[in-house]
Formats: sequence, structure tokens, C-alpha cells
Amino acid sequence: MNLYNLYIIAADMQNENTGDHTFDFNQYFQGEYAQDAKLFAWALDAEDFYEKGPSYAGQSETYSIAQPLLDDFFDAIDERVNGGSTVATFRFAHAETMMPFAALLGLPGSTQQAPASTTDVYTYDNNEWRGESVTPMATNVQWDVYAKQGEDPATGSAYTPIVRMLYNENEIAFRSECTPIADGSTWYKLTELKSCLAADHKTLGQDARIVEQADVEPTPEPSGNPTTGTDMTTDTDVATDDAGKTDDAGKTTSAANGQSVSLGRTGSAIAVLAVLAVGLTLAGISLSVWRMRR
Repeated sequence: MNLYNLYIIAADMQNENTGDHTFDFNQYFQGEYAQDAKLFAWALDAEDFYEKGPSYAGQSETYSIAQPLLDDFFDAIDERVNGGSTVATFRFAHAETMMPFAALLGLPGSTQQAPASTTDVYTYDNNEWRGESVTPMATNVQWDVYAKQGEDPATGSAYTPIVRMLYNENEIAFRSECTPIADGSTWYKLTELKSCLAADHKTLGQDARIVEQADVEPTPEPSGNPTTGTDMTTDTDVATDDAGKTDDAGKTTSAANGQSVSLGRTGSAIAVLAVLAVGLTLAGISLSVWRMRR
């Protein structure tokens, strides 16, 4: 296993692999030994899956440990929405942080738990979880948050911000229990996310909607309010957000009356690389998580 760990880290050491100090660990996993690399990869994935990922059905301890991080995302957004001046907070972490966080959020590939069995265990054939997919090199999760300026006449208070998520720079929906602002949209009310990302994954249902059907997605205006961001970065290793299940562990938009309404921009980003990073943007909050090899 020590030789395999050198083999998988070598890709991150190109600058060191020069001159008199060169090495080639590929030679040890060729020919009749090629299958050994696959076996070691599965062994490491299995360890991470059970210790830091969705793990087995009927438990949540392996990923609920990331709850304080999710709480801090929401706290950072609330602080900015309530007039805070922090533009960006960055968090850097290792895969040991990103894996449970991905499972807690129910990110793609982190939704399926294994049976609570000592015989029917995690394998590549019965589970899609792969460390290399969940936390690849420079993995990142980003939340963009936008808030309409002014007061919501329905509530007499500020408009509820809306949030979208990007996972490794690709816009994705939040977990299936969450209700977007409109069918087919990847934008969600902040209040809905606080509910559907809680332990019971309860949706606000129709109250999570802005319009019954939205043909126009929010698009940023050339200028707007100051932005803040939330970023997280990890410096982690190889192969290795719906694990909450026990079986499968200035913008504009269209108002209900069809008129365009202006939205102030907020941002939060999270990147997972070497320690832990959150950046918050209230005229657009971006939360990004970047992962690098340990």
C-alpha cells in the first residue's frame, strides 16, 4: 500500500521528478501487477466511503460532522444580508472535510449508502461513490446568492435571497427534497435551503416558489451592489454532496404579474484545497470548495 500511495501522489510531483532526482512508480503497476492498482484504489475508496462518506444505511455520523460548516455558510449569508461588510471569507481544507460535506449536501455521487451489513459491503459494482469523482483534484462547490432590493409587500420585510450551486464549475440542482423557485430552475430561496438541507429534509413546498412557471432565469445587470464570496479549498489526495438518505444515502427575474423586477447581487463561494475557504457576496454569494491531493 505504501508503494501505491507513492504511485498515486507522483502525478502531483512533476516539478520534483527532474534531473538526478527522477522516479517512475508506474513500472510497479504494469503487466501482471496492473490489477493491484485497481485493488488498492478500491481499498482506499472503501475506507473513505465508510469513514467520511455516505457509509452504511441507518447512520449519519460520518457526514453530519460537516454540519457546522454548512451552518457557517448560512451564517455568512445572513450576516451579509443583514448589512455586514465582509466581502469574502475563504476556507481551505482536505478531502477529509470535503467528503462528508459533499455527503451532507447530497452532491452527485454521494447519495448512495451501503446496506448495514458485514457481508453486503461497498464495491465498485454496487455503489457509484468514487473518491476521484466526489473530490477530484481542485474540486469546488460554489453558491451564488442574489437578493432583490427593497421590501417584500407580502411580508413587510426584505426579499428572501435566492441561491444557486455550482459543483466543479457546473451548475447543478440541490438535493431532490429541495423545491426550486420554479420548475426546471436551479435557483432556490434561502429559506427553502435552510429547511430542505436540515436533518429532516423538509421542503417548504409551494412557499418555496417565486412563480408557478418561470421562463426567465435571473441574470446579472452590468452594475449592482458590492459582491461578497465564500470559498473553500482542499489540499488532499486521490480517488477518493445525497448521503443524507438511508437508502440512497442588480439581477432581473419575472414577477408573478409578468413584470421584471430588479435584484441586488449577492455572492458566496467555497473552495476545498489546503485548509478551509469561504467567500460571501451579497449582491452574489459564492461558496466554492477546491480539492487538491494531500
